Amino acid sequence: MESKEIEKILDTGKKEFEVKGRKIVVCMPVQSITLAADEIYGETLNRHLRKGTPTQKEQLQELFRRGLFHPGKNYFTKEHDELMEEILEKRKLVFSLEDEEAKKPHLKELSELETKLRGLNRELSAYIYHSCEGYADIEKNIFLLIHCATENDKPIWNSIEEYKNDPDTIFAMQVQMLANRFWLGLDELPFASMFFGEDTLVGELPKNLDTPSGESQSPNGTPTE
Repeated sequence: MESKEIEKILDTGKKEFEVKGRKIVVCMPVQSITLAADEIYGETLNRHLRKGTPTQKEQLQELFRRGLFHPGKNYFTKEHDELMEEILEKRKLVFSLEDEEAKKPHLKELSELETKLRGLNRELSAYIYHSCEGYADIEKNIFLLIHCATENDKPIWNSIEEYKNDPDTIFAMQVQMLANRFWLGLDELPFASMFFGEDTLVGELPKNLDTPSGESQSPNGTPTE
């Protein structure tokens, strides 16, 4: 992406996309929408807790018990720890090299490692997606989308239920994916793709730097039980 285009996006807080021949605009949420989305997250989380839906922490502990994954120190799992260490070391090496030709084989290896990371995220997400936090993230992200995605200066969807009942499922999912990428800065921030991706676990940071292994965090940063 050209630097001028990035500057325009950062200045306006908006980005244009074309999805299935339709031109849409996604904007960054204003503070009031962000706070309201956090309330939606909390309400959904508490509702599922009362229903007995397992938390991500509980699901992770079961995966650890079965030996499918192993507890990590810096990330969700040991497998993430090891892979992210490789990626970060490879990144440092690439940036330390000035010769473009010398960079090429390392860039190829870096791309392979990042592809492996996305696969690992998908694998783990498939296990813990249907959790209290997962359902809460879904509702929060749809709420943000209906307030931040427009077509011809009008909201594409007027309610969460309208989004869920959109007959064009592919269009709705693509808009959500593009909006998530935009909000995470995947195409605008140089290092974002190292830590985020459309496969990132249920909209959460892969890191758990301030909490014990297996604990997940609510939007305000406190561990959920």
